[in-house]
Amino acid sequence: IEAIQNLFKKIFQVRQLNGTGNKPEVLGGLFTQVRTSTNNDKKLMEQLREQYGQYMNFFKTIIPLTSKLPESDIAKCSIYVHAPHSVAAMVHADLVYEILQIEERNSLNG
Repeated sequence: IEAIQNLFKKIFQVRQLNGTGNKPEVLGGLFTQVRTSTNNDKKLMEQLREQYGQYMNFFKTIIPLTSKLPESDIAKCSIYVHAPHSVAAMVHADLVYEILQIEERNSLNG
């Protein structure tokens, strides 16, 4: 929750710094390192969506806590090269698809 509050503060600061009052484009909040098997993480995501969902979009894609991502960092290669059939690779592909859908909707709406 603190991270979301900090995000809104930073957006406000950027608006003041750029002098235009335009808000930076934020496509949405992304839940990462989620322990999908725990009720605690599920409740936290639900709480954040309820509390801040009127102010920002939250991606449907959730990035779970997995060892494959740090392993790919150590191997100095993308998750798609390191473990292309892993859950981590699949959910990142889902995220890319979701972002492309949002961008397509935004371009159609002007």
